[in-house]
This record gives sequence, C-alpha cells and structure tokens, in this order.
Amino acid sequence: MTNKKTMNKKDGKYIPAELQQIDRLRSELRERCKELECIYSISRIVDKYSETDNIIRDIVNIIPDSWQFPEKTCCRVIIEDKIYTSANFQETRFRLFRSISILKEKIGIIEVFYIDPTEKLKRAPFLKAERSLLIVIAERLGKIIERKRSELALKQSYKSLQELYEHMQTIREDERRKIAMEIHDELGQALTSLKIDLRWLRNKQDTPDNKKSLSKIVSMENLVDGTIKKIQQIATELRPPLLDDFGFPEAVS
Repeated sequence: MTNKKTMNKKDGKYIPAELQQIDRLRSELRERCKELECIYSISRIVDKYSETDNIIRDIVNIIPDSWQFPEKTCCRVIIEDKIYTSANFQETRFRLFRSISILKEKIGIIEVFYIDPTEKLKRAPFLKAERSLLIVIAERLGKIIERKRSELALKQSYKSLQELYEHMQTIREDERRKIAMEIHDELGQALTSLKIDLRWLRNKQDTPDNKKSLSKIVSMENLVDGTIKKIQQIATELRPPLLDDFGFPEAVS
C-alpha cells in the first residue's frame, strides 16, 4: 500500500515527493546554468568591444535570458545621463534593481522588470538567486566602466605627452636651426673675410725679406681654413640640409 505522506497531489494526480524534489533540483540547476552563462556572456562582450556604450548595450539584452521567465523579462541600465534598454522594454511595478558604483560613488542603476506576470509571479516575482545575480552584474558593470574610463584617461594622457614631446622637438629643432644659421652665416662669413684679408696681406708680404712673416700668414690661413671646415661640419650636424628639404622622418631614415 502506497504511503500517502510521501505523495503530493498535482493536476489531480499524486506524484511521489522524491520525484518532486528531483524536479526542483533540475529546475534550480537550469537556473544556475543560465546565471553562469550570463556571467560568461558578459566576459565575452567585454572582450568583443572597446567602447563602453557597446558593452552595456549588449549586456542589457542578454540579462533577461538569465531570469526564470525570459519572455516576460526586460532590463534597463542608467549610467549618469545615458539610458540603455533591452528589447520590448516596459517599465512595470514588478521591479528588481541595484545601484552601480565606482569607488563607492553611485554612477547609475540596473533594473529588471517583469512584464504581465502571472498571479503566482505577482506574489513573489523574483527568486533569491536572481537577486544575488543582479548584485554580481551590478558590481561587474561598475568594474567594467571603471576600467574603461581608466583606459581612456591613460590614452588621453599618452596623447597629451606625445603632443608635448612633439612640441618640444619642434622647439628644439627651431633652436638648432637658428644656432646653425648663426654659426654658418655670421661666424663663417667673418672667417671668410679674415681669410681674404690674410691672402691680401700674404701677397703684400711675398718678398724675400719677409719669409718669416709670410710663413706666419700661411699658417694663419691654414688655421682659418680648418676652422671654416669645422664650422660647416658643426652647422651640418646641428641642422642637416636633408631635414629642411624632406623633413625629420626622411632625415633619420
């Protein structure tokens, strides 16, 4: 004889309590699998996109699939002045929500709604596990947004440093060009004039009685020639002609 204490009536039929327990465990396992899939899907979305807007937009659309009645579930995420909603979004009084924070500062909210719930759902619309899952998702969203903002700030800082470096290089090259021109034009011209004067003086002293003076003048001319060549070398090193003709990239290649 069947022990009715171990039986429960459902749809007019008696079902063993053990089978009902197995059904509950199966149902809970399915829900847990959906929750794990949700977390895994969020990770895939983060890897897929670089823009925060695209990440949040896709996350909002996968969240309903993790609730016990996806077809009756919709989601909304509000981050400061931006709003993201899932397909067929409808705001109802059957709402589960959680704040999204960065470094303990609230920046937004995530909400899950049930659309047209059954009478049974109206009495207890959300599972305890769903409440826990929403907490995890909200925390994950906060960390994602924080990381993306940090990455953006880092990129902007790098760009500013790059621009500052290029500006400093421009100033440096302008100074080098100015110095090179001053050396080449002013000092070079002065030495060239001195060389001309020495040649004139040598011609005047080119007599047998002035051999010693003539030797000294020739030595001075050689020194001036060597100095002119050195000045030309320094000016070229400071500002290679190729730099003015083709620019910095070609000059260093």
